[in-house]
Order: sequence, then structure tokens, then C-alpha cells
Amino acid sequence: SMFDRRVYTLDDEATSNISSRYSYRGFLVKSLGDHFSVGFFNSLNSSTYSNTNLSLEFSPAFEFNIFPYSESSNRQFRITYTPGYEGVRYDEETIYGKMSENLFKQELATTFEMEELWGSAGTTLRGSHYFHDLDKNRIELDGNLSLRLSGGISLTFRGGISRIHDQLSLSKGD
Repeated sequence: SMFDRRVYTLDDEATSNISSRYSYRGFLVKSLGDHFSVGFFNSLNSSTYSNTNLSLEFSPAFEFNIFPYSESSNRQFRITYTPGYEGVRYDEETIYGKMSENLFKQELATTFEMEELWGSAGTTLRGSHYFHDLDKNRIELDGNLSLRLSGGISLTFRGGISRIHDQLSLSKGD
């Protein structure tokens, strides 16, 4: 959970903004051999920032790892598919005129991670969409590089880029 209070000063007038977020994420996985596994993902979220009173998500998950799982502590190249359901109740009416929704969606992600003596690196490319409107979609690319320098000191770089068109929870407002 997180509680955040920020104060902004505009033209010598202070305005405060308070937001809270509570979340739970669970993932249960069963390996079905050296490269394939199935699992179940669920989450429970609430966020004043995202106009979400309560969001409950359930998804089966299917994963294929190019490398055998016996090498997973050194390198992984995973392809994961998660079709799922999300039930949402909003705090305020959305720009689409909704106070609650039952949504079905799917996500496909590829992740490459490696751990070496010099450090570690990883990247994830993820795309998803809602079935009721394929234009409600997103694609994200994230990466990280961590270099071991010496004496337990490391230097880490992280970055990402996103194209987001699935913000169903935006409040209508004035």
C-alpha cells in the first residue's frame, strides 16, 4: 500500500493533492517440463490516482522459455501469454460514462534476462488489448543494465518507452 501527499505552489497559492494506492499481485506457476509452464495470475487493486475503487483480475498464464529452466538463474528468454478477466469499480464516472465494467483482455510478453560475472541485463516487450475494443491497447518496452564495478558497488541503468491507449479509468471530471 502507498499513501502520497504532495503540495504544489502556483501563483503563491498552495494546493495539496492526496493519493492512495493498495495492491496485491499473486502468481502461481507449475512447470510442465524443461521449457513450458502454466500458471494463474490474480491481482486486487485500489488507486485514487487511477480512479479505481476496486479492480479484481484473474488470468491463466502460459509460458515458454527458449532456454531450459535449469539455466534460469543465468539466462531466460520467456514468451508469456495471459488471457484474462478484470472486474472494475470506479470512484468517479469515466470519460466513457462507466461506473463499473467487466473486461476481457489478453497480453503477450517476451522477456530476456541474463546474469553474468560483469553484471546483469534484461528487457521486456509487452503488448495487450481489451477484447471489446481492439483500439484500447498498449505496447511497452522496458530494459535494464546493471554493471558490477567493485567492492559490492554496481551501476544500474533503467529505461522504457510506452504507447498507451487503454486508460479506461480516466475520470470524466469537468
